[in-house]
Amino acid sequence: MNPEALLGALGGGAPGPEAAPPDALPPEEGPPTDVTPVDALRTVLESIEIYQGVEQDDIDLAEAAKVYALVQKLLAKNQQETEAAMGTTSAHRGMARALQQQGGGGGF
Repeated sequence: MNPEALLGALGGGAPGPEAAPPDALPPEEGPPTDVTPVDALRTVLESIEIYQGVEQDDIDLAEAAKVYALVQKLLAKNQQETEAAMGTTSAHRGMARALQQQGGGGGF
């Protein structure tokens, strides 16, 4: 039996031009579109915390701590950019902290 007949008997054959690459996700299983960058970073932090809770190796825990610090740095950078866009200054942040300590809410 020739290879083409064997492929046909097995239900296979060369993929047609419309075939997607084998590692491509179907459109309905793609990345979510309603997730913000901050949500994604917070999910990473939560995952690292879980990892640190189960990992036993000190070297791996140290590396995970480095990654955690980098993700926190990204969150801080995002917050600074958001506050700059809103015109929030350090005086505003200080007032917000003072109000929160008094129980008045008003956080930025």
